[in-house]
Amino acid sequence: MTLTPDALTALLRQSDGSPWHDDAMQAFGSLSPQAAGWLNERGSLTQRLRDAFGPVTVERLFEGARGAEAAAGLAKGRPVWERCVRLVAAGRPRIAARTCIPGWGPDNPWCEVQRLGDRPLGELLFELDDLERGPLRFARLGADARAPHARRCVYRRCGAVLELTEVFLDGVWGRADG
Repeated sequence: MTLTPDALTALLRQSDGSPWHDDAMQAFGSLSPQAAGWLNERGSLTQRLRDAFGPVTVERLFEGARGAEAAAGLAKGRPVWERCVRLVAAGRPRIAARTCIPGWGPDNPWCEVQRLGDRPLGELLFELDDLERGPLRFARLGADARAPHARRCVYRRCGAVLELTEVFLDGVWGRADG
């Protein structure tokens, strides 16, 4: 499934309406070992992409503060900082990600996310010593059997929340692995 940047941003934002599960098998049914490995990766997906495909670049689709009316999930009713990106490796978008930080303001402990630029969020997350990582949750973003697989995790730092949704695009693992 190839999505335009606007369609991909919309998909990332609409992911809150999907049913999320605590187990990848519950969300997707049977998975190949390769697909299960990617979905359940506890290390950096950016590093895993580099290991599999070589250099990784970040394409920012949207980045900025959004009002409370635009937020959903954990951020409902509060202003958020939102960052939607595609991670591109070997010339193809491989993963799309949405970072949502509720309660956005100048004193938020996640303020350095605003300064990432074209640097992957994973590089920042795996440098932090004061990070609490929640469990992974899983969803298929759409009813079609070819709809993308996604995972979500909530990170906490000094009591502040960062919600990260990652969508696996075509080419991370082969069609037969889906």
